[in-house]
Parts: sequence; structure tokens; C-alpha cells
Amino acid sequence: MTLISPSLTFNPAEHVELDPVRKPKALVWTDARVAKWEQTGEKPSPVMVWTPEQTGAFLDLVAGHRLYAMWHLIAFRGLRRGEACGQPWSETNLDDHSLTVSAQLVQDGWEVETSEPKTDSGFRVVALDDDTVNVLKRHHEQQDADREEWGSAWVDTGMVFTQEDGSWLHPGKVTNLFKRLVAASGLPPIRLHDLRHRAATLMLEARAKEKGKRKKPKK
Repeated sequence: MTLISPSLTFNPAEHVELDPVRKPKALVWTDARVAKWEQTGEKPSPVMVWTPEQTGAFLDLVAGHRLYAMWHLIAFRGLRRGEACGQPWSETNLDDHSLTVSAQLVQDGWEVETSEPKTDSGFRVVALDDDTVNVLKRHHEQQDADREEWGSAWVDTGMVFTQEDGSWLHPGKVTNLFKRLVAASGLPPIRLHDLRHRAATLMLEARAKEKGKRKKPKK
């Protein structure tokens, strides 16, 4: 019997060359693209972005939803899904108009656990405009009412966004919920992750409106 030295063993995987992975390009849902989607049901790109008007229409439609404040925060301040699910009240300073992103909820299979942000840049302080602060204040009041209603059955996680009984939100279920809300809205589809892509534009518009309110009328 002839023995083959391990050093001479041929490994075909070592000779496979993979093409570089290109991230899909984000495209805006223009009127023309919406019209084609309505005709064919096809998305021009896996990554699609709403216009500010489309984002505003969605937020108006879900204004009465229990998690409206979360959709608003993701859209206007660019939080990721796991960051929004894992944001604690202890790191949310409404008086100072800011919140600190220091944790997130992630999935391990279908189980949920808390972890730090993936990168150093994930740790950040996020400024909050007046409108977002007011939205979060109303959400806090509703959460207090829910806590009182649930009584001893309330699960005190300290999170800003929770299930009806105060327990953690499941990131995967949040994504599925968002999909259902978008489908019911009649708007062209986007992923929850892509809701945050317009945050920079919406923040600039919000700041412009706030500056306009502060300007004194000319005499």
C-alpha cells in the first residue's frame, strides 16, 4: 500500500477563485419605478429607498400603531433594528434631546440576546429633534399606562420599545410586522433596514423646519 504524505494532499478548495461580492445599489422609488412595480411586481433592486414623501405617508398611516415611535425613530434618526429593539430608557435623555446607542438585541438562531454594537462607530450619541422627543414622550406615557394595566404581570426590562407586557421585542418579528404594515399601506416595498437610509435627509429637513419656527417675523 502506498501512503500519501499529508503535505502532498491536493485540496481543490485552495484553487477556487471567488468573484468579489458587490453590494446591491440602493435605488429611490421614483414615480416611474413605482409604476413599473405596480405592473410587474418586480423591485428594481434588492435595496430600495422611499422618498421623504413616501416615508411621511407611511408614518401618517401607522400613526396610531403601538410601535409608531420606533418606526419614527428609525426613519428620522437612523437606528438599526437591533439598536431600536435594545434601546433602554436609561440611555435615552429626553430632557437633553439625545440618546446613547450602547447595546442591541440580536438573534442567535431564533433566540434573542443582548450584545454591544458590532463596531466602535456603533457606540454613538444621537441628537433628537423636538418632534422626535415629543413622540417618545407620548410613547413613554402609553408605556406607563400599559405597565399599570398589566400590574404584577408586567415584565420590567427597562427598554423603550417592548411587547405589550413589557418583555423584549423579537427583532425577527419586528421585521415581519414592518413587512405587513408596508403591504397594508399600498406603498412600494422596502426592507426595515432601508427605512433608515433616508434619516440624514429627514434630519436636515427637520432642522430646517425648527430654524424656520425660531425666526422672528419681520416688523
